[in-house]
Amino acid sequence: MQEKRADPRTDPFYLFSASSRLRIRRFLHSSSRRECSSRCKSCPADFLVTDGHHNRVYFVTLDGEVSEVIAFNNIVPTGLVVSQNKIYMAEAGPVPHLPKDGKIVVFRPNSSEATTIASGGPLLVGVELDPRNRLYGLAQGKFPEGGAEGDPALPNTGALMVANANGRPSALVRYLDQPTSFLFIGDSAYVVGLAGDIWKIDNVSCPTNGPAH
Repeated sequence: MQEKRADPRTDPFYLFSASSRLRIRRFLHSSSRRECSSRCKSCPADFLVTDGHHNRVYFVTLDGEVSEVIAFNNIVPTGLVVSQNKIYMAEAGPVPHLPKDGKIVVFRPNSSEATTIASGGPLLVGVELDPRNRLYGLAQGKFPEGGAEGDPALPNTGALMVANANGRPSALVRYLDQPTSFLFIGDSAYVVGLAGDIWKIDNVSCPTNGPAH
């Protein structure tokens, strides 16, 4: 049975934080809740949250209870997407957010470590699956030389990328202006920029774009 994905048009519990270091994703799969029961005692946890400052992923229940799912070294976790008992996560990497440190990784609720699927996205801030289950990352772009923690990438250096079977992402759309998050609705990708702009990119999801996950 295919997992239900949260829909921002109809699901009031679908959230994405405005903070560049706090990302929230509703966690719906009941079998995944059972699987994580050994790590959090009350697992009606409806949300996954990444904490980019403390390098953690948490379960958060609708009652406000918080349980740690997994901890990392200084990799700066950002975006999340959940599918088929797997949690896909984007990593921005530590300052200065070198492209080699921008990764898409995957882990399960009871995992103690994550597996890298793709690396090479400069300041990776988001990850999503399209309707064909292909994996994409959103790179904010080139980090400014001498930039401080929390600074955005340089303008017009962002990219929408697809994860390839060889572990290297390919840029499908370049020169995005400081993108922060994105979402698929049908075959179109909707990208939100730091300044508040929303861009619709049509026909992104097609059979030639990367392997299914």
